[in-house]
Amino acid sequence: GRVARWALVLFILPLLSYGQGLSSEAGPSSAAQGDVEWRVEEQPTVVRPGERLMVRFQGQVTDGWHTYALNSPAGKPLEITFDSLPPGLTVERPLRQSEPTAQYDPNFKSQARYLNGQFEVRAALTVGAEASLGPDTLRASVRYMVCNDQLCMPPQTASLPVPITIAEGDVRDA
Repeated sequence: GRVARWALVLFILPLLSYGQGLSSEAGPSSAAQGDVEWRVEEQPTVVRPGERLMVRFQGQVTDGWHTYALNSPAGKPLEITFDSLPPGLTVERPLRQSEPTAQYDPNFKSQARYLNGQFEVRAALTVGAEASLGPDTLRASVRYMVCNDQLCMPPQTASLPVPITIAEGDVRDA
């Protein structure tokens, strides 16, 4: 009776708290866990067919933690994808990023490329003639993992809105 109930509570309690703090929200978490706070900025805010839209993903990593660069040979490299782009919009590859720090990673026992503190990843989108005019909200998925010198948090995905407006008009000079 009583021992079985306690054993059940001790077994289930950790399971209930396992996912705590692993939210897909783009906000900050505690320094004990480490995370990246994300912001998105688009330039220009109104784009015309034939022009490029620059989307800047600005990250702020919790002090004492780092995330892995797009091209890191170790860890879980940063990955940014746009979910179901509408016809007429294409992502130019490769994406551009702030200069990463290259150093040995004790968690993976190999060289890695880190992004820490404030950093930026830029994605250029070309707007084709077949793009629909008017406002729209694209969704970007940012998959990342943060680590410190002793441990790594499970990989997370932040879903970020990218509001755009496509307007009629001649192509403007960049």
